[in-house]
Amino acid sequence: MKWFSLISTLIVLASCGSGNEVVREKPNGVLPIDSMAMYMADVHLLDAATRHREVRKLGIQAHVKKAYFDYFDTCGISRVRFDKSLDYWSADNEEMIQVYDLSMEILSTKLADIKGSSAVEEEEPSLDEQLEDGARVRKKKTL
Repeated sequence: MKWFSLISTLIVLASCGSGNEVVREKPNGVLPIDSMAMYMADVHLLDAATRHREVRKLGIQAHVKKAYFDYFDTCGISRVRFDKSLDYWSADNEEMIQVYDLSMEILSTKLADIKGSSAVEEEEPSLDEQLEDGARVRKKKTL
């Protein structure tokens, strides 16, 4: 009886790991993974904008939400297609992780670009600073 239960358990375990993965068929209209990641990054930025405290303080949430809904018109995809694609990609955790990883890379690149451009701006003195420095140099020369 022990052998029978042991053999039955081994057979069940062996059949579970058969390696026959089910390949999902992508329906028509589903965005490719790289496009989905790009749109997800933009949607995350728009979502963050609606939640920003300055937006709430100024009371312009309605305008930001309108921009959120208008985004899909301006980028050339419908909200329905985006939602359909989101449903497809989120049905498989591994694929959704890939979408989010690509989306986070896009956001990180945008952030680095913003920080890089602000660092360049900080390195260049403003016109007022240049005028003040020039005035100091002239003042030292006259003393």
